[in-house]
Amino acid sequence: MAVVAAVSPAQGLIAFEMKESSFKAIDFSNFLEKLADKVSHRPLTVLLDNCSIHKARVSKTLAQRLKIDLLWNVPYRPELNGIEFVWSIAKRRFRRMQLQRMLGTLALTFE
Repeated sequence: MAVVAAVSPAQGLIAFEMKESSFKAIDFSNFLEKLADKVSHRPLTVLLDNCSIHKARVSKTLAQRLKIDLLWNVPYRPELNGIEFVWSIAKRRFRRMQLQRMLGTLALTFE
């Protein structure tokens, strides 16, 4: 499962997209277009990690055309990337739900 999302301190979740397989550069570019449409009335700066799809020529060219400023995070430093904190919470909740589902199935099996 792959997810791309845009959040802001003022608005929270702005845009979200999920796929069963990994995102390609063209998928990310499509997401940038949707994001630009949603916030077309104000300047947009996007903080990105160093994922290859973010650095692809098609993504950079489109961002420039859409007047999206791309801001690059330092090479992988989870403590400096706020989204890593959000993902850790989401993963923990997902694992808890899986465990509860599994325990519920086991309880029904033994009954």
